[in-house]
Amino acid sequence: ISFTNWKLKMVAPNPFKYKCPNCNYEKIIKPKSDVIDYLPFCPKCNSIMSEKKLDFFDKVLMRFKKF
Repeated sequence: ISFTNWKLKMVAPNPFKYKCPNCNYEKIIKPKSDVIDYLPFCPKCNSIMSEKKLDFFDKVLMRFKKF
């Protein structure tokens, strides 16, 4: 097996959302690389937000929203 022509390809992770457990603020994150530079603190109440998977409605909204 020859590894001379093998190239490492970066793959962006799937989109997800952060949700605040206190005030229900939500932020959808669509990473462009595997490095996430967004701090998961709520801008309204300054508590730590939890990571959630996108539901069907969020995926539909992503089609019409620019990130």
